[in-house]
Amino acid sequence: FDSGRTRSYTWRVEALKQAKKMVTERSDQLAAALASDLGKTTEEATITEMSVVLHEIDEALANLKEWMKPVQRPSPGVAMPCYSEVRQEPRGVVLVISPFNYPVSLALGPMVSAITGGNVCVIKPSELWYVRAPCTSLLASAARAPCSC
Repeated sequence: FDSGRTRSYTWRVEALKQAKKMVTERSDQLAAALASDLGKTTEEATITEMSVVLHEIDEALANLKEWMKPVQRPSPGVAMPCYSEVRQEPRGVVLVISPFNYPVSLALGPMVSAITGGNVCVIKPSELWYVRAPCTSLLASAARAPCSC
């Protein structure tokens, strides 16, 4: 974050595309892990977990350029002649603490928002998670993949 790489539109789009690729390529593994951990059927896992995250990523990709633009605001009369604007600036590192009951959507959904905002993200799974939890292990291994953006 300190290097400023995360501020660019290009970095954000590439990170979002990489997240989308991870969810789509590993959807079968995620569904199997959710079945093992929480007893979710493939359909339930797809509807309540993966499709939610994919929709958020698509929404972010479609609107990112607009969201990054400065917004003009009226200036106080005593400050004339000038103009004021609000700029959306990244804040740094975002910690996402995800619950055990929706481990994919409630971990990756906020991650999408953090990336869209130009921040980096650390995901911490619930401490109530089982020791053998394949879903958490799968997310962790995917998250450790090097980012080429």
